[in-house]
Amino acid sequence: MPRRSSYTREQVASKALQMVREKGFDRLSARALGAALGCSSSPIFTLFSGMDEVIGEARKLANKIFYDYMSDVQDYNYPYQEYSLRLMRFARKETNLFYFLFMQKNAAVSYDIQPQAQACLEGLKNAYGLNDEQVKQLFSQMWAFTCGLTMLATKLESKYPEDRASDMLSYQFYATLDYIKSGKHPSRDISKRKTE
Repeated sequence: MPRRSSYTREQVASKALQMVREKGFDRLSARALGAALGCSSSPIFTLFSGMDEVIGEARKLANKIFYDYMSDVQDYNYPYQEYSLRLMRFARKETNLFYFLFMQKNAAVSYDIQPQAQACLEGLKNAYGLNDEQVKQLFSQMWAFTCGLTMLATKLESKYPEDRASDMLSYQFYATLDYIKSGKHPSRDISKRKTE
Protein backbone atom coordinates (compact mmCIF):
# COMPACT_ATOMS: atom_id res chain seq x y z
CA MET A 1 0.00 0.00 0.00
CA PRO A 2 1.53 3.38 -1.00
CA ARG A 3 2.44 5.75 1.79
CA ARG A 4 -0.10 8.49 2.35
CA SER A 5 1.19 12.05 1.91
CA SER A 6 0.71 14.60 4.66
CA TYR A 7 0.13 17.22 1.96
CA THR A 8 -2.78 17.67 -0.40
CA ARG A 9 -2.46 18.19 -4.15
CA GLU A 10 -3.71 21.74 -3.66
CA GLN A 11 -1.04 22.50 -1.07
CA VAL A 12 1.73 21.21 -3.33
CA ALA A 13 0.41 23.10 -6.38
CA SER A 14 0.02 26.28 -4.31
CA LYS A 15 3.59 26.02 -3.03
CA ALA A 16 4.83 25.42 -6.59
CA LEU A 17 2.96 28.54 -7.73
CA GLN A 18 4.40 30.53 -4.83
CA MET A 19 7.90 29.44 -5.85
CA VAL A 20 7.30 30.41 -9.48
CA ARG A 21 5.93 33.79 -8.41
CA GLU A 22 8.83 34.56 -6.10
CA LYS A 23 11.79 32.94 -7.86
CA GLY A 24 10.72 32.16 -11.42
CA PHE A 25 9.86 28.96 -13.24
CA ASP A 26 13.51 28.02 -13.79
CA ARG A 27 13.95 27.55 -10.03
CA LEU A 28 11.10 25.05 -9.70
CA SER A 29 12.24 21.45 -9.31
CA ALA A 30 11.03 18.46 -7.31
CA ARG A 31 13.92 18.83 -4.88
CA ALA A 32 13.38 22.61 -4.42
CA LEU A 33 9.63 22.12 -4.04
CA GLY A 34 10.16 19.40 -1.44
CA ALA A 35 12.55 21.67 0.47
CA ALA A 36 9.99 24.52 0.35
CA LEU A 37 7.39 22.11 1.77
CA GLY A 38 9.84 20.98 4.45
CA CYS A 39 10.15 17.43 3.18
CA SER A 40 11.82 15.33 0.51
CA SER A 41 10.42 15.12 -3.01
CA SER A 42 8.75 11.76 -2.21
CA PRO A 43 5.38 13.20 -1.06
CA ILE A 44 5.14 15.10 -4.36
CA PHE A 45 5.38 11.87 -6.35
CA THR A 46 2.86 10.19 -4.05
CA LEU A 47 0.31 12.81 -5.14
CA PHE A 48 1.39 13.51 -8.74
CA SER A 49 2.64 11.38 -11.58
CA GLY A 50 5.55 13.79 -12.11
CA MET A 51 6.62 17.41 -12.17
CA ASP A 52 4.75 18.04 -15.43
CA GLU A 53 1.50 17.36 -13.59
CA VAL A 54 2.54 19.64 -10.71
CA ILE A 55 3.38 22.38 -13.20
CA GLY A 56 0.03 21.88 -14.93
CA GLU A 57 -1.83 22.34 -11.65
CA ALA A 58 0.27 25.38 -10.73
CA ARG A 59 -0.48 26.84 -14.17
CA LYS A 60 -4.22 26.43 -13.53
CA LEU A 61 -3.83 28.46 -10.33
CA ALA A 62 -1.79 31.09 -12.19
CA ASN A 63 -4.48 31.26 -14.89
CA LYS A 64 -7.04 32.02 -12.21
CA ILE A 65 -4.92 34.92 -10.94
CA PHE A 66 -4.63 36.26 -14.49
CA TYR A 67 -8.35 35.68 -15.12
CA ASP A 68 -9.26 37.66 -11.99
CA TYR A 69 -6.89 40.46 -13.02
CA MET A 70 -8.60 40.71 -16.43
CA SER A 71 -12.14 40.08 -15.19
CA ASP A 72 -13.85 43.30 -16.32
CA VAL A 73 -12.03 44.33 -19.51
CA GLN A 74 -15.17 43.84 -21.59
CA ASP A 75 -16.79 46.67 -19.61
CA TYR A 76 -14.44 49.27 -21.16
CA ASN A 77 -15.13 51.30 -24.32
CA TYR A 78 -12.06 49.77 -25.98
CA PRO A 79 -11.82 46.30 -24.43
CA TYR A 80 -8.96 45.08 -26.60
CA GLN A 81 -6.79 48.06 -25.72
CA GLU A 82 -7.65 47.62 -22.04
CA TYR A 83 -6.82 43.91 -22.33
CA SER A 84 -3.44 44.75 -23.88
CA LEU A 85 -2.61 47.41 -21.30
CA ARG A 86 -3.58 45.09 -18.47
CA LEU A 87 -1.39 42.39 -19.91
CA MET A 88 1.47 44.88 -19.74
CA ARG A 89 0.59 45.91 -16.17
CA PHE A 90 0.31 42.26 -15.16
CA ALA A 91 3.75 41.54 -16.65
CA ARG A 92 5.27 44.45 -14.74
CA LYS A 93 3.59 43.47 -11.47
CA GLU A 94 3.84 39.68 -11.85
CA THR A 95 6.82 39.24 -14.18
CA ASN A 96 7.49 35.63 -13.20
CA LEU A 97 3.84 34.65 -13.65
CA PHE A 98 3.69 36.37 -17.03
CA TYR A 99 6.67 34.34 -18.24
CA PHE A 100 5.23 31.18 -16.68
CA LEU A 101 1.85 31.62 -18.37
CA PHE A 102 2.83 32.95 -21.76
CA MET A 103 6.52 32.53 -22.46
CA GLN A 104 7.21 28.90 -21.54
CA LYS A 105 7.14 25.88 -23.80
CA ASN A 106 3.58 24.56 -23.93
CA ALA A 107 2.26 27.77 -22.37
CA ALA A 108 -1.36 28.56 -23.11
CA VAL A 109 -2.30 31.07 -25.76
CA SER A 110 -4.32 33.82 -24.12
CA TYR A 111 -7.45 33.67 -26.27
CA ASP A 112 -7.68 29.91 -25.74
CA ILE A 113 -7.86 30.23 -21.96
CA GLN A 114 -9.41 33.59 -21.18
CA PRO A 115 -13.13 34.34 -21.56
CA GLN A 116 -12.26 38.05 -21.51
CA ALA A 117 -10.19 37.60 -24.64
CA GLN A 118 -13.16 35.85 -26.25
CA ALA A 119 -15.37 38.79 -25.28
CA CYS A 120 -12.80 41.13 -26.86
CA LEU A 121 -12.91 39.09 -30.08
CA GLU A 122 -16.69 39.33 -30.21
CA GLY A 123 -16.51 43.06 -29.53
CA LEU A 124 -13.95 43.54 -32.32
CA LYS A 125 -16.07 41.51 -34.73
CA ASN A 126 -19.16 43.59 -34.01
CA ALA A 127 -17.49 47.02 -33.81
CA TYR A 128 -15.49 46.70 -37.03
CA GLY A 129 -17.62 44.35 -39.12
CA LEU A 130 -15.02 41.59 -39.23
CA ASN A 131 -15.63 37.96 -40.02
CA ASP A 132 -14.29 35.15 -37.83
CA GLU A 133 -11.10 34.72 -39.85
CA GLN A 134 -10.34 38.45 -39.87
CA VAL A 135 -10.87 38.85 -36.14
CA LYS A 136 -8.66 35.84 -35.44
CA GLN A 137 -5.97 37.30 -37.72
CA LEU A 138 -6.25 40.71 -36.01
CA PHE A 139 -5.99 39.17 -32.57
CA SER A 140 -3.04 37.00 -33.59
CA GLN A 141 -1.11 39.94 -35.04
CA MET A 142 -1.90 42.18 -32.09
CA TRP A 143 -1.08 39.41 -29.60
CA ALA A 144 2.43 39.09 -31.07
CA PHE A 145 2.90 42.87 -31.02
CA THR A 146 1.51 43.20 -27.49
CA CYS A 147 3.72 40.43 -26.10
CA GLY A 148 6.80 41.96 -27.71
CA LEU A 149 5.95 45.41 -26.40
CA THR A 150 5.17 43.91 -23.00
CA MET A 151 8.59 42.28 -22.79
CA LEU A 152 10.28 45.55 -23.74
CA ALA A 153 8.15 47.51 -21.29
CA THR A 154 8.92 45.04 -18.51
CA LYS A 155 12.67 45.32 -19.02
CA LEU A 156 12.80 49.01 -20.02
CA GLU A 157 9.91 50.49 -18.05
CA SER A 158 11.23 54.07 -18.18
CA LYS A 159 11.37 54.01 -22.01
CA TYR A 160 7.87 52.55 -22.35
CA PRO A 161 5.59 54.28 -19.84
CA GLU A 162 1.93 53.35 -20.09
CA ASP A 163 0.88 56.41 -22.13
CA ARG A 164 3.53 55.70 -24.78
CA ALA A 165 2.68 52.00 -24.82
CA SER A 166 -1.01 52.88 -25.20
CA ASP A 167 -0.26 55.09 -28.21
CA MET A 168 1.90 52.38 -29.78
CA LEU A 169 -0.85 49.80 -29.29
CA SER A 170 -3.42 52.13 -30.87
CA TYR A 171 -1.26 52.84 -33.93
CA GLN A 172 -0.48 49.18 -34.43
CA PHE A 173 -4.09 48.15 -33.90
CA TYR A 174 -5.51 50.57 -36.48
CA ALA A 175 -2.75 49.88 -39.01
CA THR A 176 -3.33 46.13 -38.70
CA LEU A 177 -7.11 46.57 -38.81
CA ASP A 178 -6.90 48.69 -41.99
CA TYR A 179 -4.58 46.19 -43.63
CA ILE A 180 -6.81 43.23 -42.80
CA LYS A 181 -9.94 45.05 -43.98
CA SER A 182 -8.20 45.97 -47.26
CA GLY A 183 -8.13 42.29 -48.20
CA LYS A 184 -4.44 42.44 -49.10
CA HIS A 185 -2.16 39.62 -48.10
CA PRO A 186 1.39 40.11 -46.87
CA SER A 187 4.09 39.37 -49.38
CA ARG A 188 5.79 36.07 -48.78
CA ASP A 189 8.69 37.27 -50.94
CA ILE A 190 9.81 39.90 -48.46
CA SER A 191 13.25 38.35 -47.95
CA LYS A 192 14.00 37.60 -51.61
CA ARG A 193 16.52 39.67 -53.51
CA LYS A 194 15.42 41.95 -56.29
CA THR A 195 15.95 40.55 -59.74
CA GLU A 196 17.56 42.61 -62.43
